Amino acid sequence: MSADTHASPPRSRERSHQAGVDERFSGNAHPLAQRGRLATVAAEDEARVARVAAEPTSAVPVMSTTSAAPITSTDAPLPWARDSGVMPTLDRQPRLRQMFGVCAWAAVLGVLGLAIGIRGFVAVLMKATPGWYEPAMIGVGIVGIGLTVGAFATVYRRRLPYLLLTAATLVLAYAALLTVTAV
Repeated sequence: MSADTHASPPRSRERSHQAGVDERFSGNAHPLAQRGRLATVAAEDEARVARVAAEPTSAVPVMSTTSAAPITSTDAPLPWARDSGVMPTLDRQPRLRQMFGVCAWAAVLGVLGLAIGIRGFVAVLMKATPGWYEPAMIGVGIVGIGLTVGAFATVYRRRLPYLLLTAATLVLAYAALLTVTAV
């Protein structure tokens, strides 16, 4: 037998250490009383996590479905996260038809705005535009993008997004007029 394959029996100190390792991996590392305490601590931790997860963390009160009074929490984890009851909640969600209409209109404005912007950029690179063209187009572009973003921010309202998109369309038409005039 070679020395590599021969294993001598462990000495008494090594045997007790090896037995502890085997017990640790088999799940018997802790005495029965200590395992009970660990289970209690684990259960308390799970209960605390569940309690914190159930607490409201928003500063906006959640309205109860059965009454008109807001549900407030006095034991929120952070003082600023307690519900004050001052701000109303927005329970309305946009209809899918309205959301699709706003998205489609904004997409058309984006494609047309990109075409006008590319045409203007090429004209600026070729030095074929007057000095007022660049600042005017920057201002018109910022206003148009702001109106479109405003339409998305107010999509839960009934008519306001469409009014903002109409204004953005007029701004885009003005940008097209500027580009045609300057080039």
